Amino acid sequence: MTGWTVRGTTTDVTHCEICGRRELLGTVHLVTADGEEIYAGTTCAARKAGTTAATIRGAVKSAALRAEILEGHFRDYFSKAFGASVNEWVERHGDAGREGVESVRKQWMRKG
Repeated sequence: MTGWTVRGTTTDVTHCEICGRRELLGTVHLVTADGEEIYAGTTCAARKAGTTAATIRGAVKSAALRAEILEGHFRDYFSKAFGASVNEWVERHGDAGREGVESVRKQWMRKG
């Protein structure tokens, strides 16, 4: 794929930003190295990336697996760095703790 990375899929965006098709079940989240982002249906994502829809579907599965692995590593990192599991931290600090965990998680996921 030329310059585009598949970050995964989302159901939050249900329209293709390339062709404009609406009411999709979900979209593929593509990103360039310089930070350009686009949400597209599988076929449009494949055209944009210069590959096939089957390759995009495989990349989506790989991105989902990477995210799952990163989440597991994040939980280990958080426990070591903060001396409590994510759940313990949220229980102890309530909404502020939840917001703190999400902030740390976003930074962590960007690094991964």
